[in-house]
Amino acid sequence: MRKKSVLPDPIPMPARVRSLIGCRFGRLVVRFYAGSDKWHKSRWCCECDCGNYVRVPGGQLLGHHHGLTKSCGCLRADPDVRRAARQKVPAKKRAEICRKMRESVKARKPAYSMDAHRAAQLLNVSHERILILAKDGVIRSTYKRGNLWVSAADVANMIAHDERQKKATRCPLRAIGAK
Repeated sequence: MRKKSVLPDPIPMPARVRSLIGCRFGRLVVRFYAGSDKWHKSRWCCECDCGNYVRVPGGQLLGHHHGLTKSCGCLRADPDVRRAARQKVPAKKRAEICRKMRESVKARKPAYSMDAHRAAQLLNVSHERILILAKDGVIRSTYKRGNLWVSAADVANMIAHDERQKKATRCPLRAIGAK
C-alpha cells in the first residue's frame, strides 16, 4: 500500500468556476479546488481510492482534454485492469503477437545500433581495429548505407570484459607495501 500524500491547503474557489467537489471520476473523488494553471484552467485536488492525493486539471476529469483521468496512476498497475485490457484484444490478434514475440526471442537478432566510429571511441581502439574485429566475427556487424554498424550488446560485453580484466590485475596497496 502506498504512503498517503500530504494534503495541501485549499484555495478559495472563484465564483465563475463550476464546483466538482464531491464528484467521483473513476477512482478519484474531488476534495477541493487547487487553483488554476498558467492558461487559467481550473485544477482540482482529488483523493484516489488508494489514499494518494493528486492535482488534476478539470478538463482531464471531465474528458475535455487529452482523455479521462481515472486514478492517480495506480489503475495502470492493477493486474485485473491490465488483464481486462488484454482480453479486449481479439484472440487471433493476441496469438499473432505472442507468436511474433516467440520468433524474435528464438532468432535473437542483434541490435545493430552503433556505428564503427562510436564503437572505437567506447573501446578506446582505432577504427581499423573495429573493422578487424567485425571481419573476424568477434563483433556482429552489418553494413547500412555504406557504413559499418556493430552490435551494441557485443560492444557492451567487450567493455565489461575489459573492466573485469582491469579489476583482476589490480593489486591492493596494502599488499604492495607489506613485507
